[in-house]
Amino acid sequence: MTIRILGALLILGGCTGVGFALSRNYRREEQAMEELLQCLEWMICEMSYRMPPLALLFRGASGMCKGKVSQVMERFAYELEQQITPNVCVCMNAAIATVPNLPEKPAEHLRMLGTSLGQFDLQGQIDRLESASTLCKQDLQRISNGREERIRNYQTFGICAGVILVIIFI
Repeated sequence: MTIRILGALLILGGCTGVGFALSRNYRREEQAMEELLQCLEWMICEMSYRMPPLALLFRGASGMCKGKVSQVMERFAYELEQQITPNVCVCMNAAIATVPNLPEKPAEHLRMLGTSLGQFDLQGQIDRLESASTLCKQDLQRISNGREERIRNYQTFGICAGVILVIIFI
């Protein structure tokens, strides 16, 4: 009997843990999108006034936030500095690959940014940064809508799935 109770508790705990992990990942994605948006807005201002090389621009942007996005930006600046004739897209992909647990949406935005930066004149690059900023705002708005309800649903789903499994197995 104690083995059944222990098994039931483990199943319930595991399912609950999955639900809470899903809600934590949702919060991380939202936070990473906010960081990316903050960095993009800073980069637009910086490009408008100082026009630094991409490596210095991204190194400066990495100081504007903390977290996974900051790590990608720092790593991207390093990748650009290490190559003799840098390919921006390849450097961005390499930077994203080195940062574990980067949420998918911010990674997608950074990849798109990597395909277009370094190919246009100053105004073209500012336009591209503004476009990326607009897309990030839209995605952040979509993620933020119904945040509390969605997080609560993930947590409730985990608990209910655990209870259902315990009922089925007992």
